Amino acid sequence: MIVGWSPKKDDSGLLRSKEKKKLDDYTKWKWSEVTNHNKSRGKGKRHHYVSISSIIKKTRSELEKMNLIDDDMIFSLAIYTKSRLFGFVNRLDKTFYIVWYDPKHEICPRIKK
Repeated sequence: MIVGWSPKKDDSGLLRSKEKKKLDDYTKWKWSEVTNHNKSRGKGKRHHYVSISSIIKKTRSELEKMNLIDDDMIFSLAIYTKSRLFGFVNRLDKTFYIVWYDPKHEICPRIKK
């Protein structure tokens, strides 16, 4: 379950139509389906936990200001080629709470090998 977004209530204009469709699809899935849906063409998992220490400093500071750091991991949900949603997962009911929309994959840039 994904909390914090509804396709009928998104009037922000931030998400592109393809992203809205993908997110709408995810809202109908069980959490286990989201985490097991990792088509990545050999480049690693598309949806995964990320260490808070690996995200950019500005974002870590924002998490601290919002008093949201009570864990050392945040979840990255791929919604399109580069765009990601970052948030926290309630471990009891597996609900994903959206904290950020990252359209350019800048919050946690991929390290090129």
